[in-house]
Amino acid sequence: MRRFFSRFLLVVLVGVALFAVVRLAAGSDEPGAVLSVGGLDDPEHLRHDAFRVTAPARLAVHAVGSFETDATLGATAWIVERDSGAVVWAMDPKRVERRRGTLASATDTLLFAPGVYDAYFASFGDPLTRPAEDGGGFFDRLTDLVTRGGRAWHGDAERWQFRVTAVSEADREAVRRLDRDERKSLEEPPAGPGVVWATGPLDDRETREYVFEVKAPARVRLQTVGEVRGGRTRDGGALLRLVDADTVWAMTPRNSVPAGGATMNRRADTTLALAPGLYRALYTTDREHAYGDWVANPPFVPTAWGLTVTTDTPEAVAALDPWGGLPRIASFTCVGEDEEREDTFALPDTTHVLLAALGEVIGSTAYDYAVLLRERPGGGSPEEVWTMSDDNTRPAGGASKNREAQAVLTLAPGTYTLRYVTDGSHDCSDFNADEPPYPDRWGATLFALDPGFDLGGVTRPERAAGLGAGSGPGPGSEVLVRLTGIGNGQRREAAFALDEATDLRVYAVGEIVPSGAYDSGRIRSSGGATVWEMTRGNTRWAGGSKKNRVFDGTLTLPAGRYTVVYETDGSHAYGDWDQSPPNDPAAWGITVWRTGSAVAEAARREAERMEREALERAREAEERALGEVPAPPPPPAPPGTVDG
Repeated sequence: MRRFFSRFLLVVLVGVALFAVVRLAAGSDEPGAVLSVGGLDDPEHLRHDAFRVTAPARLAVHAVGSFETDATLGATAWIVERDSGAVVWAMDPKRVERRRGTLASATDTLLFAPGVYDAYFASFGDPLTRPAEDGGGFFDRLTDLVTRGGRAWHGDAERWQFRVTAVSEADREAVRRLDRDERKSLEEPPAGPGVVWATGPLDDRETREYVFEVKAPARVRLQTVGEVRGGRTRDGGALLRLVDADTVWAMTPRNSVPAGGATMNRRADTTLALAPGLYRALYTTDREHAYGDWVANPPFVPTAWGLTVTTDTPEAVAALDPWGGLPRIASFTCVGEDEEREDTFALPDTTHVLLAALGEVIGSTAYDYAVLLRERPGGGSPEEVWTMSDDNTRPAGGASKNREAQAVLTLAPGTYTLRYVTDGSHDCSDFNADEPPYPDRWGATLFALDPGFDLGGVTRPERAAGLGAGSGPGPGSEVLVRLTGIGNGQRREAAFALDEATDLRVYAVGEIVPSGAYDSGRIRSSGGATVWEMTRGNTRWAGGSKKNRVFDGTLTLPAGRYTVVYETDGSHAYGDWDQSPPNDPAAWGITVWRTGSAVAEAARREAERMEREALERAREAEERALGEVPAPPPPPAPPGTVDG
């Protein structure tokens, strides 16, 4: 019996080995193969390969995918001619051979013209075609479990195939598989004569915009691919007039057509006759289903997920050059190392502006960058309107870390601060890598988009020293303690006293991370007890580095004597930041004040007290005159006198 089981086990092992050899051989390139797309046995992925045809060649295409529904392929393959974006071959659910279960097989032989071709295999399926899950009963839940949420076809993954093979040796010599760099170049935005602007493929939660000027009547073509779901455009392109923001054209469910792949993929292609003026091309994505993060099969040209603007009259359409004469509301140019420039200004009316910034951004970290802040109408720390980052900038030329931005903003009436911050290297005073084409623009400039804008209406209000716009004591407020602009390795204290219970305003900026506070303030009573302190929980992000935190609120303290304490550690404080500073760097520290209303209330109560005392004295004098109250005794005689 033992010998039988040993032989049986040997047979099983030999069978497994033979199966592995067969699988390995099936996945390898057969003679004449142009390409054999690998890694298909992992569902919910997009695989891509590419080849170049140098002379007309006959190629055999074979693919095995899966049906998701009778009319939809969940796993499917297709080939696109790169320059034109034309689909030269694709699995068609109406023409493929249906094999066992949900398997779908397609085999064709085609004549390929010279050109570059991209081959794709996608296995995300199409969620919009799956039956709705009601989950109401046991059998519904059991069905959902067995079919993997309606995706039982995932079980076919080990059988998926996609290969392209030359019919003859002459055909084989006319075809070459592209290397990795050549395949990757597909992601670069379209360029060349007639291309006004192109986003390139965009990921989730991205926005790209481009401002251009039409100098003479011109025809402009807009090509965009995006997502339409639930009757609404989730990812798509648009064209707007710049100043009044009127929509000239936008991708909608009605003006778009299927883009291939899942039903949510749509494309639009339109040509507009534009009058002279300023325009903004815009593309936005939502939080899912975009290039690099698909939740359904992508369109036939995945890299077209974005917007491309072209024209046949490039001399009449060009990027807006704000430096050509637009009014400058605020400007910092040729900024050097370790600088913090800022300009606070008030706008009397709604103003359309263009914020142009040039700086240093590496990955997700900005080293030389611009920030636009707005004073909150009700007071408090300044509100961040726009901050320069990797997401809203593009290459500026020269070193890859040189980045530029052009943000179109509509600013409501109010008080704003434009700030520009640099670190200790690579700036207008001394670039340590290739400089951009316009190094003197290293900084930030806010342009009014109306050439006739009246700069005389822009005022420069005074700001409280060491406090952001809207953060400091207002008119009539009484400052009790101000410890600001505090550098590294310091401990500062200041005392104050309250005659009665008082509502106080506290504004404190420091360095706090989830594990603890490094630069922070607190208030202690005369007995040494801490009655208030900065914590991670009672503060919020202060702009710049995520460890910058701000407390901006009120507290009520009873009558007594108090001490305000602020301490910093050995790094990242005013004047010596090791990461991006907060939006209000000069306020690094703590300020405590009695608000104007509190001061007025205290004055009102004091006036009432004095009035009550005066009335009481007058009443007592009247009663004495009527003899109802004994007159007070005469004052004692001065020393050294004798009564006569």
